[in-house]
Amino acid sequence: MNEHVNNPCIPVAEGAFPSFSPSYSLELIRQTAAANRLLSIEIEPTLSCNYRCPYCYAGSNDVPAGELSYNELASVVKQAGELGAERVIVLGGEPLIYPRIFELIAYISSLGMSVELFSNGSLLTAETADRLFKANVRLVLKLNSFKEDVQAMLTGRADGLKNAMQALENAMAAGYARDNELLAVSTIMCRANLGEMEELWRYLRDRHIIPYFEVITPQGNAVENAWLQLSSEEIRNVFEKLSALDREYGYNWEPRPPLVGDRCLRHQYSCLVTSTGNVFPCVGIDVPVGNIRETPLREIIRGSEIIQDLRNHLNTIKAPCGACELADECYGCRGTAYQLTGDWLASDPLCWRGDSNKHPIQTLPVDAAGLIPHKTPMQLIDTLDEVGEKIFVASVKIAPETQFLDSDGKMVESAYIEMIAQTMAAGNNFREQSNSGGMLAGVKDFLVHSSCRAGDRLKIICTKKIKFDNWSIIYGKVYRENELIAEGELKIWMTL
Repeated sequence: MNEHVNNPCIPVAEGAFPSFSPSYSLELIRQTAAANRLLSIEIEPTLSCNYRCPYCYAGSNDVPAGELSYNELASVVKQAGELGAERVIVLGGEPLIYPRIFELIAYISSLGMSVELFSNGSLLTAETADRLFKANVRLVLKLNSFKEDVQAMLTGRADGLKNAMQALENAMAAGYARDNELLAVSTIMCRANLGEMEELWRYLRDRHIIPYFEVITPQGNAVENAWLQLSSEEIRNVFEKLSALDREYGYNWEPRPPLVGDRCLRHQYSCLVTSTGNVFPCVGIDVPVGNIRETPLREIIRGSEIIQDLRNHLNTIKAPCGACELADECYGCRGTAYQLTGDWLASDPLCWRGDSNKHPIQTLPVDAAGLIPHKTPMQLIDTLDEVGEKIFVASVKIAPETQFLDSDGKMVESAYIEMIAQTMAAGNNFREQSNSGGMLAGVKDFLVHSSCRAGDRLKIICTKKIKFDNWSIIYGKVYRENELIAEGELKIWMTL
């Protein structure tokens, strides 16, 4: 669905590499993060697309109901500008399908922000290319292969290569790629085109087109087509070959994923607003942290635990990434980390730099025993299964020997309260990389709807409603399959 861009992380330029994105200093990025402001914003006017890419992050060809109206999109852009955003990155779907795309571009420009647009190029006529160039739009087209069958497979269109080459021709005829750094080509590195990386790179460099090569994020369609994915060693080999090749063109940069020649710190100064208004930290971390139809963008950024974790990355990203010598200016791909481990703070499993750093990378679900101070027989959850935006999910199989069964073999009602409290503790300690204790300070409106016995498997969902200092008010639910067993509000005090 996504104009066959897999996961367009917006990079920060290395000094010698002519990056397509602005070269923000680390100091400016950190100031922006600390002030809960923006330097850029990504938007999806629509998820409608005329391509069917096997690695697309959207994972479906269906356009969601209730996409944002033009006025809602304009409001998002205006809010981003008020937070300091200088650039709007327009994604999709295929943005050129959106009927009011040029009106949107004009509005963005009127607010003093620049526009960067990702397109598969199939609709880039000579006239459209001319209009985009005259509007000073930075354009990112798509080319994955010079082989007709490979490009067809990677676009879902038999005319994929023809479209790509015609789009490049139209763009250059309109004035792009004349040393103005307004044109880039996005290329996905995968098993199907692995042998063409150097050829594609030379082709672009020779025409003054910025190469925008990236690693597939394992989500959406890419999960069903996992054969496309490269190993960390294969990725390393490609990065190192392209680094050596680029020195011939006078560029010297250090290989590091997920973007060739660039680093990705965009989580500290940007976010994605989807076509239905959900706000994601990035395309790869596809966890809604709010919706702009319900909450202003400023409040979403300030109130999101995920966004705040990533903006404080020097204190939160886990090893090996967190222990790497490049940690102050790189943390791999957060999207890949989340998709492969369930944890947005985990180390990037596809980064080869972690191979010599012997820190294990945890993957959810994890054993709760290492996350809570409770020991048998007081431990009442087996595993922490999911961590989301202010949500933790755990599970347990009730053991016959547990002391929380009454004389009739039923689970005592107080055990459900303790399960919720332990889920909260496990989730907090997983995020904080600790094993801190806490205290249940209050219970409100707790209801038990049914009873459980030994052998039953339960899922516990804990949602934080309010957090202030060490205190949290949470709402917990206990399920047996789809049956709600117990629910209620708890007040928790956690040691820091």
